[in-house]
Amino acid sequence: MVDQNVVDEAVKKLNSHKGVVGTIICNGEGIPIRSSMGQEDTVQYTGLMTTLVLKARRLIRTLPVARRPAEEDDLGIEHDHDHHAAQEEQELEVIRLRSEKHEVIITPEFNSKKMDFILIVVQDPSVV
Repeated sequence: MVDQNVVDEAVKKLNSHKGVVGTIICNGEGIPIRSSMGQEDTVQYTGLMTTLVLKARRLIRTLPVARRPAEEDDLGIEHDHDHHAAQEEQELEVIRLRSEKHEVIITPEFNSKKMDFILIVVQDPSVV
């Protein structure tokens, strides 16, 4: 479990950056845990971004993975990489969306097969 003080400091630091409109942390089900934005904006961003993250993650896992050449171990035996395992290891790390009005940076955190939480940062692109 993450120390609450560490989370508070990280959110405070993010919100202090020039151009940041707000930050939202929500759990894997898309329920807001902490937000520096108004209730209406928080609910709207959380619902939309959670859906986007789940769909993007599914898409990334279906993309083809470039095959790596077989490697030799210390005994000179060639080992082919498990292509299916490599595809399963592909993970969504960051989504960045930019419009005239806002730039949204979404950072999901996955643990095993489920999503633990999502960090959403909304910025004013004219300031950044």
